[in-house]
Amino acid sequence: MAAYVYPAGRDLPDHSGRSLPWVACVGGHAYILDVGCTFEQAKHEDPNEIEEIAQQYLGLSDEQANALFFDLPVGLTLEWIPVSHVIEVLERLARTGEVLWFEGESHVAEAA
Repeated sequence: MAAYVYPAGRDLPDHSGRSLPWVACVGGHAYILDVGCTFEQAKHEDPNEIEEIAQQYLGLSDEQANALFFDLPVGLTLEWIPVSHVIEVLERLARTGEVLWFEGESHVAEAA
């Protein structure tokens, strides 16, 4: 992924319902929460650093981070995932240690 934080707009809408000027994926949010920077500052950070810090902040194995940050099922894009769906994925990850974008999915990333 080239960036984890983007200005909100027609092509990248804010799904939170709060009309925020910035959107971020799970990795972008984890990075911001860990380092305490603003969305504007995070937009200019090195994507590799964001990935590493987000993975550590979330306590993910390499396989889990890959599945959560990059390995989306065909037809699913980060730009159009509703917040409620991301919450379900993260809750399932917390309960089971598995990254499953959909219940019953065949590809599973498990804890190391």
